Amino acid sequence: KNNFINNKLYKSEILIEWIKAGFLFWSKCQHKDGSFDEAYPFERSLAATSFTTFYLTEAFLLLKEDPSFTNKEFIKKRFINAAEWLTKNDEGHGILSNHLAAAAAALMNVYLLTKIKKYKKRSEYFLEKIIRNQSAEGWYKEYGGADPGYQTHGAFYLSRIWQKNKNKDLLKSLEKSCEFISYF
Repeated sequence: KNNFINNKLYKSEILIEWIKAGFLFWSKCQHKDGSFDEAYPFERSLAATSFTTFYLTEAFLLLKEDPSFTNKEFIKKRFINAAEWLTKNDEGHGILSNHLAAAAAALMNVYLLTKIKKYKKRSEYFLEKIIRNQSAEGWYKEYGGADPGYQTHGAFYLSRIWQKNKNKDLLKSLEKSCEFISYF
């Protein structure tokens, strides 16, 4: 996508083929309800669904105008399927802010691709849940406490969302997060 020095993959047809193959492989792993498994068969994981949908929608957003990128409508339907599942499911075994942030980011991207408002609304639900559970010290809740590693992981997704929506409350939350993480 970017023509920087020594970028041997700039406008590479083989790279587009690899990316298309990755999208198709991901699609084959998706359950009919839109979810993905993380570690166990049929577990239908919020984390696996969120993480994979986010990264693939990021790639899709970069390549959506590329004429050599085919199967776009098929892949978009798979994103919608994942987003539908994310609108109906939540993390059930604790507050894992990095998982919720990935879900919010995935839903934001699917909203940007489709303009279906319920995905933006569900993204905002996950954001509000994260911010509401953020400590006064600035850490995001992970199984009831702070975790600097997951803090940076979750902040990455939240930062990507902020780049797209410029939400002032999210920016304040990220500023508190950065202050906390500066000690590590």
